[in-house]
Amino acid sequence: MWNMEEKKIQGFEQAVRVLPLRLRQEAMALPEEQRARVEELRLRWGRPMAAVLPEGERPLGGEPVTGQELEQLLELASRASFHTVADQLRRGYLTVEGGHRVGLCGTAVVRDGELRGLRRLSSAAVRVARQAVGAARPVSDRLLRREGTLYSTLILAPPGAGKTTLLRDLIRAASDGEGMTPHRVGVADERGEVAALWNGRPQLEVGARTDVLEGCPKALALMLLLRAMNPQVLAADEITAPEDVRALISAAAELGCIAAGGTEEQRCAVREYARCIGRAFQIQDDILDVTSTDQELGKSVGSDRANEKNTFVTVLGLERSRALVEELTGQAEQALSGFGDPGFLLCLARALAGRRS
Repeated sequence: MWNMEEKKIQGFEQAVRVLPLRLRQEAMALPEEQRARVEELRLRWGRPMAAVLPEGERPLGGEPVTGQELEQLLELASRASFHTVADQLRRGYLTVEGGHRVGLCGTAVVRDGELRGLRRLSSAAVRVARQAVGAARPVSDRLLRREGTLYSTLILAPPGAGKTTLLRDLIRAASDGEGMTPHRVGVADERGEVAALWNGRPQLEVGARTDVLEGCPKALALMLLLRAMNPQVLAADEITAPEDVRALISAAAELGCIAAGGTEEQRCAVREYARCIGRAFQIQDDILDVTSTDQELGKSVGSDRANEKNTFVTVLGLERSRALVEELTGQAEQALSGFGDPGFLLCLARALAGRRS
């Protein structure tokens, strides 16, 4: 227990190195018991620095944070090399040594609909990275087949419940063979939250057989990992967009083909199959949002219309959308014509096209 508390304190002390001297001294004046529990430090222009603890946020009582101190924070976090962190700044945060994260707010510089940077900083959050090694142990045995390989797994939980913490530890366990067969793992770490690369080195433990591609959209990253690194397991965090779902379907299909020793022609065929059923899945989802019920769908229907969201149904109409699902399903089936017995994949395509939930 003492060793664990010491590691938490060391992590806090490492994180506060990015603070300007006055604020660093203020943070280090906290009692050790609180340093071990601090989750974030909040800096807001004109307000005292605050610490976020499990029980809530509380001001530390010092002098208000100045704009100059916020600029100094950015300079320290980037090691005075702004051009090297420009891509990270477009995401609104920086990852620093140890996997700690510095989130930034201010006046956004937007061009062509994309965030290009921030100026006139108004606030910052220094998040202390703390890894929970062993977090996956209570559930990992339920995710294993008899031969020790992993089932395909989707982690669902409300924000703040620890999904990324659990995912990271599952990746580590799969990579190191903890309680299971060791796997080569490819991680599409688009937001840098899983491995927290810093100068190319993961700052959080993700295992000895893990390859990480950071800062790349998941749809592209999964394909790059699949073709470049030959993983046995693919992992991604935050599946939030339709293209993420399509990428996962495509990656799963091609990964199975690779594992079975498929030819390049067959891999192209399963990519086409996955493209078709992924698109059909999205269109069917749009259809169900206007034709299903809350009980059938398991969520509120009509949300797309309420949010004035463009969907296949609003653009093409209901009947054309249904016809397009059938068309794409037929194309998916045709893509499998060169396989001897694609029974399961055919059934999957039809099931997705006819689903009611």
